[in-house]
Amino acid sequence: MLAAGLFLGFVALIGLGVGMIARHSAGAVAVLFGLLFIAPLVVDALPTPWDRRIEPYLSSQLGAEMSALRHETLSPAAAWAAAAARAGLT
Repeated sequence: MLAAGLFLGFVALIGLGVGMIARHSAGAVAVLFGLLFIAPLVVDALPTPWDRRIEPYLSSQLGAEMSALRHETLSPAAAWAAAAARAGLT
C-alpha cells in the first residue's frame, strides 16, 4: 500500500517537472498521459529484443514492480531507484 502511494507521488513529480518545462497545463497533461499510457503501446510494437529490454523501465511497469509480491524483472529497490531517477530528471 505504501509503494502504491509513493509511486503516485513519483508520477506527480514527473508531471510537475513536465509542467515546468512545457509551461502549459494542457501540454503537460498530454505529455504525462502519453508517457504513462501511450509509451507502453509503442514499446509493445517494437521488435522482440527491444520490447523486452525497454519494458521494465516504463513508468507503469515500475509501479507494478514496486508493489508486486512476486517480481518478474526488477527488484523493488531497483524499481524505486529507477522511479526516483526518472522523477529527478524531469
